Amino acid sequence: AFQGQNAGAMVSFRLVIGFALAAGVGMIVHRMRAESVLNPRVNAPSQEHTHDHDCDHDHPLEAQPAPLPTPESRPLRRKLAVALQSASADFLDVAFFLVIGAGITAFANTAIDRAIIDPVASHGTWSVLVMMALAFLLALCSTTDAFIAASLIKFPFAAKLAFLLFGPLLDVKLIFLYSTVFRTRFVVALALGLSIAIALICTRLEVLPL
Repeated sequence: AFQGQNAGAMVSFRLVIGFALAAGVGMIVHRMRAESVLNPRVNAPSQEHTHDHDCDHDHPLEAQPAPLPTPESRPLRRKLAVALQSASADFLDVAFFLVIGAGITAFANTAIDRAIIDPVASHGTWSVLVMMALAFLLALCSTTDAFIAASLIKFPFAAKLAFLLFGPLLDVKLIFLYSTVFRTRFVVALALGLSIAIALICTRLEVLPL
C-alpha cells in the first residue's frame, strides 16, 4: 500500500514498535498479581467444573468419547479439502475487510470537506491523535488497515504509523474483549498507557526525514 522508502520504514517501525509495546505490556502484567488484573469471574474457580472433575474420578470406567482423528491419519484427499477450505475462508475474510476499507476510503476522499482535513493533517500532534481515534472507531482488520492509511495522503508519516500501531492494540471491539477477561481499572490503565505511549512515540518520529 505504501511506496518507495516510506514502505520499508513503515513496515520496520510498525514491527519493532508494535513488538516492543506488546512485550512491555506483557512484562508489566507478568509482575502483577492475577487477582489485581483478571476479572473476578475469570479468576474464581468454577465449582461446576470441580464437581464434574470429581465425578470423573468416581466413575473411572465410564465410557469416554472416541478420540478425534489426528491430521496424520487423514487421507490425502481430506487434507487437501481442509487446506482449500481454510484458504478460501481466509481469502473471503480479507476480501470482506478490503471492500469495507475501500468504501471508507472513498467516503473519506469524497464526502469529507478538504477544508476540514487539511488543517488537521498539517498539524503534527493533532494528526496523530485524529488517526489514533480513527483506528479506535473503525476497528479494522490488521490485513487491510494499511490500505486505509495509505489512502489518506494528506496525513504525515507519523500519523499513519499511529493509525497502524493503535488499531491492532486497542479499538472498540478489543475494549469489550478485554473487559471480559480483565478488570475495568486495568483496561482503563491499559488504554491510557497505550494511548500516551503511541502518541509520544509517533510525535517524536515526526521530526525524522521520512
